[in-house]
Amino acid sequence: MAVTVQTTHQRIWRPLLELPARADLIFSFARRDLVGRYKGSALALMVELLAAGAVGQRFSFEAAEADNKDGGPPQGGEFMLAISPELLAGPDWAEHCEAFFRRFEAIEGARLPGSRRHKNRLSAAPRQINADLVARIRALCN
Repeated sequence: MAVTVQTTHQRIWRPLLELPARADLIFSFARRDLVGRYKGSALALMVELLAAGAVGQRFSFEAAEADNKDGGPPQGGEFMLAISPELLAGPDWAEHCEAFFRRFEAIEGARLPGSRRHKNRLSAAPRQINADLVARIRALCN
């Protein structure tokens, strides 16, 4: 069976919309606001709603207020979302994305997140390090 917009909608969204009322709020927001609008802030809000609201954990402002200030991560649960791009977009999804990345990187001044770090890792040039920090780390190891 070919994957079409209609079958994808039925297979992906319909089961999600049958979740409890708490999740309905989240997915109705996703359908309405993630398609063709200000995706960055909408996506951040979706993650917050899924990772906290939908699973009964603290929102980020609540986690900060409840933090024990030990420097570790805040206490809370986890939300995991697994997406199969091949199921959603078909078998050529990776090449389609690579074409997008090539087009994006061709824009003057644009770079993919992490690309500078990956490029720097390929360099065999000497690296500058913070000698004081290294000395403090060594002192802690003794």
